[in-house]
Amino acid sequence: MQAVLAALDHPEAAGAFNVTPEGVLPLSTARLLFGSLRCPVPHPLAYAIYEAAWELGVGLFPGIHAHYFRYLCVADNRKARKVLGFAPRKTTLEVMLETARARRGGTGILDFDGSRKRRACGVPLPAAGEASRASCGDRGIRDRGADAAASHAGSEPEAGVAS
Repeated sequence: MQAVLAALDHPEAAGAFNVTPEGVLPLSTARLLFGSLRCPVPHPLAYAIYEAAWELGVGLFPGIHAHYFRYLCVADNRKARKVLGFAPRKTTLEVMLETARARRGGTGILDFDGSRKRRACGVPLPAAGEASRASCGDRGIRDRGADAAASHAGSEPEAGVAS
């Protein structure tokens, strides 16, 4: 919404603008955050599986969008920053953590953001952009989930996940 309002304030702005958070995230990190496993399949089959799931109403996107997983994709927000004065409020990691938490509903293979641990001991989830350093009372359980995801994010070449 912030970028749309900025575009309305700049009627002279022409063309397409990428509206993205800051930074890139390896696809493997996104997969871990969403609690999914890697399952290599031949690319023609992947397109067909994604398309069939989309047509049945259970897929997240049409099959043609499998290109974004097959080929590196990084969206650059420099034009929006320069022309519109757009400045993203969140990083790609913060956006992915929020989205993964919402989609998983507290389930998944890994608990990178520590939300299940905090819910189990009654510690509130941090607000967007707030550091995740809550501890679970006198049990001495310290949450380092977001730190683990952040350190994993830097462990691979920057194969971007566009948001």
